[in-house]
Amino acid sequence: MKESALMPDRLLRLLSDPETAPWVTSFLVFIGASFAGLATALRDGRDITLRQFANATLNSGLLGLILFMLGYNRLKDDLPFLIGLSLLAGIGSASLMTFAVQLLKRRLTALIGGDGDRCKHD
Repeated sequence: MKESALMPDRLLRLLSDPETAPWVTSFLVFIGASFAGLATALRDGRDITLRQFANATLNSGLLGLILFMLGYNRLKDDLPFLIGLSLLAGIGSASLMTFAVQLLKRRLTALIGGDGDRCKHD
């Protein structure tokens, strides 16, 4: 048999083993939430920089992973719900970070130079 034909079998064995299942599932949730956050960042249609790419993937992936780890003991019997919730957290994290950055930029613009000249003499 080919090596690629055995890949789903290996993954299923890792997911069915009680010792490795939480770790493999955590890794898959991190990757899924990262891609969900990246898709949300790319939704605007603008080009993104490497920094924005890293920001979207890491923030979304980590928030999804944190939510998964916090809910694992309580919701491990309903794993699809927990995984879906973690992926939605990744999407929400990217949207929240975009909103926070825009809000911060507007505030700094207003404080630094958006409200006329404060140092005007005469």
